[in-house]
Amino acid sequence: MKTSLFLFFISITLIAQEQGTGIGLISGAPTGFSLKHWVNETEAYDAGIGFSFAADESLSMHLDYIYHHEGLLDLDIRLPIYYGFGGRYRVKKNTDDSFGARGVIGALAYLKDYPVDIFVEIAPIFQIMPKTKLGLDAGIGIRYFFNSSEN
Repeated sequence: MKTSLFLFFISITLIAQEQGTGIGLISGAPTGFSLKHWVNETEAYDAGIGFSFAADESLSMHLDYIYHHEGLLDLDIRLPIYYGFGGRYRVKKNTDDSFGARGVIGALAYLKDYPVDIFVEIAPIFQIMPKTKLGLDAGIGIRYFFNSSEN
């Protein structure tokens, strides 16, 4: 269902949404709020806070620095790919909190005539403490941008 919703939105004519600050929702692991602030036309900060409904019932927070690239996929529509790195802190119910390094890769779609982006991403996690292990976050979301204008 999430994939079909994403494909529906990227089939709409697309424009750039490469400035300003956006806030929205992300669904997946974790589910919560997403914040993105553009530094320039290709780089941005991306943050999120959400609840994980998995067995550990945790509150998760992340902050990434991401880079965007156009034209990596040969498509008739604009579908920028982004990647980056950052960190994740997770507060777990009845266990130790955890911290880890996070890598992220995703794709964006921009809505025509609206200051909105739709995204899908995966983020491998290298947990550093309280013990070393690997994990994965993934989600799909939408953000509305303030202080932006069309190019």
